[in-house]
Amino acid sequence: MANPYTWRDPVTNRSSGLERMTYEDMNRITQNLAWLYTQCLEIGITPTGSIISKRDWTQNDIITASFWTELLTCLSNVCDAIQYTPSQVASNQMGYTNINTVETIEFSCYDIISAYERIPNMNHYIGDKWGSAYRYAGDNMNSGGRYE
Repeated sequence: MANPYTWRDPVTNRSSGLERMTYEDMNRITQNLAWLYTQCLEIGITPTGSIISKRDWTQNDIITASFWTELLTCLSNVCDAIQYTPSQVASNQMGYTNINTVETIEFSCYDIISAYERIPNMNHYIGDKWGSAYRYAGDNMNSGGRYE
């Protein structure tokens, strides 16, 4: 089954509190999170918990503290499922820097999930056998890390 959600590029460059979050921002954030969760399932990874419950926002909707906690939990579950530890942790604050952090984490998860089928080919160590030959120091390879 194809993922019913569409990925939209996150906004991660808010520079001040004057840039108010709109319902369109919440639609993008929650639908991207739903895309991440669903895509995990499609590639054979099962995040704990469930998909984000609200994905469609209108101008009159209010973001509650309990919903924001649900969003952060779902995002954390996706990160755990793909073994990604963000360098910054999103909090329950609704400031522009935290919203940037949430969307940055989503974008990093997107990159990892998009490259998931290639990850086993990326992590090689000196001494690994590649075909009939062994890898040596100086060979072109990624020696065990993921690029962010």
